[in-house]
Amino acid sequence: MKKVLLSAAILISAGSVFAQSKFVNKAFNEVKVENPNFDEARSLINQALENPETKDQAKTWYVAGFVENKIFEAERNKQFIGKQPDQVKMYEALVKTYDYYTKAFELDNMPNEKGKVKPKYSKDIQTTLRNNLNYLVNAGSYYYDSKNYQGSYDMFDKFTTYGSNDNFKPETQTPATDSLNLQIMFYKGIAASLIPNSQLAIASYENMKGKNYQELEVYKYLSTEYLNIKDSANFAKVLEEGAIKFPEDPYFSQTLINVYLNNEDYDKAMVYINEAIRQEPNQAQFYDLKGKILEFKKDIPAALENYKKATEIDPGYADAWANIGVLYYNAAVEEQDKATQIKDTKAYNKAMADVVRPKYQEALPYMQKAQALNPEKREYLVALRSIYYNLRMSEEFEKIEAIINQ
Repeated sequence: MKKVLLSAAILISAGSVFAQSKFVNKAFNEVKVENPNFDEARSLINQALENPETKDQAKTWYVAGFVENKIFEAERNKQFIGKQPDQVKMYEALVKTYDYYTKAFELDNMPNEKGKVKPKYSKDIQTTLRNNLNYLVNAGSYYYDSKNYQGSYDMFDKFTTYGSNDNFKPETQTPATDSLNLQIMFYKGIAASLIPNSQLAIASYENMKGKNYQELEVYKYLSTEYLNIKDSANFAKVLEEGAIKFPEDPYFSQTLINVYLNNEDYDKAMVYINEAIRQEPNQAQFYDLKGKILEFKKDIPAALENYKKATEIDPGYADAWANIGVLYYNAAVEEQDKATQIKDTKAYNKAMADVVRPKYQEALPYMQKAQALNPEKREYLVALRSIYYNLRMSEEFEKIEAIINQ
């Protein structure tokens, strides 16, 4: 009795495998006829992909990929006769072709029960994936133009993955093809940068470093991505690398200066502003910025010298004129604070007349010049109002007070 039951179980199991294998064969044959029913073929092969008896067989995955490739080809071939393909359907099938064939290739190259590898489908899989490789680029471009940046990234990622895999990259690969692979790696990063809160862009650009393709832009984009996620350490690190690698481009040194200023690391900021001036000695803004750094370092005479240098290079640079005026204005305020400590009225009046007002008088022409160059900047107007008040220039004070209160 036990033997009969065992035999029955074997027959049932064999029947199940046979039934599922029939699905695989029917799906395979369905897409080879003149007018294939792709929906039917997909339904059949999907059953086999889910069934425990056939889901781990190389043939099942090979036929699944074969079906999808036929769907892809049917849409693609419409272009050759002047018809518009369904691009969504076409590229979805293309993706599935790569996914299914990859799994089939893996299973096809596994050792059999005797420990030997005897692939049946790998050659055809390799040929198909190589032939379709450039269509992944078309798919990535289509998704990018459709603002499906995740889809675009995925297509470009597939292209670079297969394009650098010896099993699937074109056998006749040339330096031009290698260059295309690098180009698509770059575009992959651009697509990833448009995916919200994505770390994929950082990984893409980090991978591009050292590949000698658009490296200047790679470093700039990478620094921006770190800035976007507020990773200040890596932001500064990439800028420092970029400043060394591309000393001729001011972006890295100028951005680093602002980073170090924000961190109150004035010594490092000074290193990069000096390098910026070395590269472009006729940029007024560099001397103005150096003056600001020196002002932070409390070296007022040197700061004043650099501000004046900026005005000599560019007489229309309002901020440099204002920064000179502010230095003199601050000196006047400091002396005025000292004067307020004087108890004797006569001595106080003498200090105001002999020391404080002359300091405000020194500041006046520079602030006037800055305000003339940029009449609407509120900071200049407020500083001038205070100077006019302290110099007892009532008419000018009233005019500028009216402008401020407009």
